[in-house]
Amino acid sequence: MHAEDGRICFPEAAPAIQHCIAGRFAQFWRDNGGLDVFGYPIAEAQPEVNDETGQTYLTQYFERQRFEHHPEYTAPYDVQLSRLGDAYLLHTGRNWRHMPQADPGAHHYMPATGHAIASEFYAHYRSFGLSLGDAGVSDRESRALFGYPISEPMMERVGNRQLLVQYFERTRLEYHPDNPAAHRVLQGRLGSELKPGHDEYHHSNPSHPENPDPHHSNPNPGHSNDDNHHTHH
Repeated sequence: MHAEDGRICFPEAAPAIQHCIAGRFAQFWRDNGGLDVFGYPIAEAQPEVNDETGQTYLTQYFERQRFEHHPEYTAPYDVQLSRLGDAYLLHTGRNWRHMPQADPGAHHYMPATGHAIASEFYAHYRSFGLSLGDAGVSDRESRALFGYPISEPMMERVGNRQLLVQYFERTRLEYHPDNPAAHRVLQGRLGSELKPGHDEYHHSNPSHPENPDPHHSNPNPGHSNDDNHHTHH
């Protein structure tokens, strides 16, 4: 990784990565987990229309996330993360509100969305978060990064493998049992899979969990922007 004049580029570590990160996005990327959390940039920052608001914001795609710059907010809330977990489920024909929910007595149950974080993913979820100035990694900082869980854990095809995955508002956590212990839980490359024109852009539905219940929905779905503004719909 090479940083110069506030720009972060990767000429030695990843020569195939031709894109750099600059300005506020570079600071945010570096301060909130960098490569492990967001992955490499897969496009240059450029203006893009927010489909919901119709407003245009400076936007940059990364392997695992999409940044939007909102100058109307003060830092650290001026960079907002996209709801890629929600977007990917919809892109593949699934509405999380109609998916099976957890038993409210389950460990790590989140009543806001009716789902429980799987034991395989909970330690990772609580170990990472956006830097909001709290001591250690607080629960709200973890929610700012991942959002609430919006699915139960399920087996799903990722590339050419069947993996245990769980969707959150902003990401998909994947359990890779053959990896070294520190890297068995990875965030899915949803930025790459959702950016039109990218090599990994996802065109068809993945393998779905067995026996989904389309009638089991949460009448009062929660939102994760009650603690901060780090959300993009």
